[in-house]
Amino acid sequence: MQEDLDRYADTFESISGAKRWYQSPTALRFAALHLTVAGIDSSAERIRTMADSISECFERIDPLRSYTIPMAGLALAKAVPASHSIQTVIDLVSAFASAPKPLGRTNRARAVPLLAYSHLPDGFVDAIDRLGRAHEAWNLRHRWMTTGRHYSFAAIAVANGTNPELNAPVAEDILDRLNDAGYWHEWDASILLSFHPDGAE
Repeated sequence: MQEDLDRYADTFESISGAKRWYQSPTALRFAALHLTVAGIDSSAERIRTMADSISECFERIDPLRSYTIPMAGLALAKAVPASHSIQTVIDLVSAFASAPKPLGRTNRARAVPLLAYSHLPDGFVDAIDRLGRAHEAWNLRHRWMTTGRHYSFAAIAVANGTNPELNAPVAEDILDRLNDAGYWHEWDASILLSFHPDGAE
């Protein structure tokens, strides 16, 4: 564990120069995390070049622009070339725009970074459909606890190949068990735990 923490600290230091004055250090932390998990070394220049390439896909007021550094880190961690990253992001954003129920820009931004670098064998249209169904299934069970931020959880579910309709009852079961144990209203934890392949147990 200490070796991983040291590697993370070294990676964060090596890419710290990629941050623009208006960007949060949190973006660099996520990029460093992706690179550390993948065991990839990078430089600030490589991160910035990749982030600048990805940012060309978005309009100036698009919330996705604030995710370009983490996306750059993820792209480099997965060895995705800049040209492929750009085309993938363009295709994914277009798929969101043409979906039967288009998401607002903020909610879309919560899903795109992860979906862009996930292996989606059935394509973006199917992924966006499953994303919406996952969020809706959770929302039907706990409307006041399910918010826009859960689109990022739904993206994890899609990337994980989770069946939305089968997942929601598992998440609810876990929530009930946590409540019984005195951990009240842990809906976020319940959803994340529900992705375990062995279910609630």
